[in-house]
Amino acid sequence: MLLRRITKHVKDQNWFAVGIDFAIVVIGVFIGIQVANWNDSRADWSLRGDYLTLLTEDLQADITETQDTERQAWARVGAIDDIFDTAGLEQPLREVYVEGQVLTAPPIPNFTAEYPYAHNHSITNLPTFEGTNETYEAIVSNGHFGILNDPNLVRKIQRYQRSVEGVQKFDEAIIETFRRITDMRSRNAISVAGRTTLQDFAKAVKSDPQLAAELETYHFNSAVQAGRVIELRLEAEALVAAIEEAQ
Repeated sequence: MLLRRITKHVKDQNWFAVGIDFAIVVIGVFIGIQVANWNDSRADWSLRGDYLTLLTEDLQADITETQDTERQAWARVGAIDDIFDTAGLEQPLREVYVEGQVLTAPPIPNFTAEYPYAHNHSITNLPTFEGTNETYEAIVSNGHFGILNDPNLVRKIQRYQRSVEGVQKFDEAIIETFRRITDMRSRNAISVAGRTTLQDFAKAVKSDPQLAAELETYHFNSAVQAGRVIELRLEAEALVAAIEEAQ
């Protein structure tokens, strides 16, 4: 209808009317674009809120997992300390020289357990940090970092993911040591979940220097793992606070 009216005004050479009709068209297109942009902006803002909520839930899950990982790591360290002490061997080192600097394990809690096979079973426990990154992967795969509308927050999220990957990479060394220790325990007739007391385990370690050496490596790696998940938990808690501030 508007097109027919414009055509009529052109034929009548009514340029003033043509100008008005043209302005109506331009304004209508502009309003339509603005409404579409506003709707897109609302959708992006809603999706941003969903992402931040889900990221917070993932981080809370990570925080819980770091606590579990730390607890099991300290249990392994404490159990190995008791085994070496019972065997009459010198305690495993709390430090190691790496690339020009001495790395020291954090303070080690005492191991306490009334269960007669607790030391053997604690060494069997091998929690590794998996992490919960479904939301992060969704943001990356969909190219939605821009929707977060906060470059500083994006950098913190990406830095946290790199920290997670660093912890997971270190876990690979722990797993390899665990596998070697498992083989050596079998060689010494020690089941990973069997009825081996502290005294039995200490006797095997005292008679098998290779087992003792691997346990010492396991001791330090477990202490380092505990320290790293503590740092990761602090970073996760700081990121949760940053997300709450951004919401």
